[in-house]
Amino acid sequence: MDPALITVDWGTTSVRLTAVAADGTELASTAAAEGILTVGTEPAAYAETLARLAGSWAQARPAVIACGMVGSAKGWQEVPYLPAPVHLMAGAPLTEVAGPWGPVHLVPGVSTDGGVMRGEETQLLGLALAGHASGPAILPGTHTKWALVEDGTLRDFHTAMTGELFALLTTHGTIAQVAGPAPEGDLDEIGWAHFEAGVARGLAGAGLGTAALVFGVRARALLESLPPAQVREELSGILIGAEIAGGCHWLGHTPDRLSIVASASLAQRYRRALATAGIGANPGENDVTTRGLIHLARNAGLLTSGVTP
Repeated sequence: MDPALITVDWGTTSVRLTAVAADGTELASTAAAEGILTVGTEPAAYAETLARLAGSWAQARPAVIACGMVGSAKGWQEVPYLPAPVHLMAGAPLTEVAGPWGPVHLVPGVSTDGGVMRGEETQLLGLALAGHASGPAILPGTHTKWALVEDGTLRDFHTAMTGELFALLTTHGTIAQVAGPAPEGDLDEIGWAHFEAGVARGLAGAGLGTAALVFGVRARALLESLPPAQVREELSGILIGAEIAGGCHWLGHTPDRLSIVASASLAQRYRRALATAGIGANPGENDVTTRGLIHLARNAGLLTSGVTP
């Protein structure tokens, strides 16, 4: 079956394409480590990369819709943010750029007075379409988002640089000097125990400041009460625990449950951290980004018979 649409989730470090039939059926997907940091800022480079990754799908000249950092100033073309609140399921004004066989339609991000997002708004749309149209949600990543959605409307969101801080602390400076290598595969019971201990420290000591809690990790490692192999897990727990404390402060209360949109491994880490905080997690949803992009394509009239003039 020939694709009528290609959805593209194009982020900072990776890109994922999904071929979609005219009836909305997902046919196949492909991914590559060719995010905007790799492709650069030249429009022609994005068109070439898209054509190469699409391969034989391009022969059907399907419509193309893309979200994420591809619409940033460092991407294919900058697309203005939509100011929150945004009714997610009502569709969004798409920006056209010249693609390899027809226009590519870029999805706008969303902004507030103190934050911006690109790509997460489409994940939240997919989450709403999956039945989670109201309530708080966490979208973990380099810059984790806490979002508040009410009846399919994105009201507000809060950003925590948890992923970036963890990467910086474990690759540069004094924490990196006492940390063991990253574990391969799933954590064992000892690793989870140190992670959850870190979460508890982050939750209880948020008032001290994250920097003070992080220094405690280094001190315990130097005093040999914390093995190098577990430094990363306790540090991860502290950062996520402090993030949860900050997120609940932003919400103004501790919710009973939250939705999580993340990879399986990262979602598992957040579920355990939330459980330590006494917060339940809704069942995860697979591929909410593609679901959201299909909905936006339908609203824009792209998912009919290929390229829209």
